[in-house]
Formats: sequence, C-alpha cells, structure tokens
Amino acid sequence: MLKTPAISRRAMLAGAAALPITAATSQSTLAAADMKGVAQTRFNRMKLGNFEVTTLLVGTRTVEGPQNIFGMNVSAEEFATASAAARIPTTAAQFFFTPTVVNTGSELILFDTGLNPGAISSALEAAGYSTDQVDTVVITHMHGDHIGGMAGENGVTFANAK
Repeated sequence: MLKTPAISRRAMLAGAAALPITAATSQSTLAAADMKGVAQTRFNRMKLGNFEVTTLLVGTRTVEGPQNIFGMNVSAEEFATASAAARIPTTAAQFFFTPTVVNTGSELILFDTGLNPGAISSALEAAGYSTDQVDTVVITHMHGDHIGGMAGENGVTFANAK
C-alpha cells in the first residue's frame, strides 16, 4: 500500500507564493490566434414544448435620435436620465431585424420575411433550411422590415408557402 506524503503548511505556503512567479516566467503553450472582432450569430434556436423555434438575424440598422422614436412624450433631460439609468445611448438606437421560424415537426412556419429576399434566404440557409421548405408565411404587420423578403426581382421567395 502506498503512503501519501504529508504536506506541511510551510511547504504549501511556499508553493503558493511561487505560483505567480512560475506563471509569469513560463512560456505559453497555446498558439496565438488573430482577433476576430465582434460577431453576431445569424440564428438562435430553442425548444418550446414540442416545437423548435429559430430566430434569424437578417439585418441591423442604426438610427440617430432615438428620442424622436422612443421619448417623444418627455423632455430631453428626462430622456437622458432614463437612458443613463438603462445604460443606453441617447444619440442612436440599434435595430435588429429577426424573423422567426417555428418547426412543428410537420410544418415549417415563418413569421415575417425581413428586409429583402437575399437576407432571409441566406439566414434560413445558415440555420439549415431552404426557402422551398417554408410551408406557411405569417406577416405580423406591413412594415418593410417585415414584408421586404416576400418577393424580389426573381419572383416570390417562398414558392411553396401559403
């Protein structure tokens, strides 16, 4: 039977004290990698009961003067105070356009079509779907960022959808 040697408190403290020196003087064995910059995923997927829900990022847009959109009923000072409390800028708002796909297991339903056919088609492809697989398109309202991907120069985007 092996006997484990006893470690004294003095040995433990000496080892702990030497650790930062060892770390600072040793060479890293990990390869260096280029910085990639900020990234955005093209899609996010989750389960909801028996359904699979996928949100698709089809575009973003920065709009200056967010008070003209979100704070028309308050003074500039009140808007600045509320924005500071929420840690959001008062100079610009960032909008994200995210149509949603619901896979029921027997049907693929797309809610809104984004800004244009190319953006929705490539986002669907990144998520593992094609435009031909969409069975139903549901339009929530008639803003351009919700209906822009329905059709383009090449005709309707979702030829098999109702």
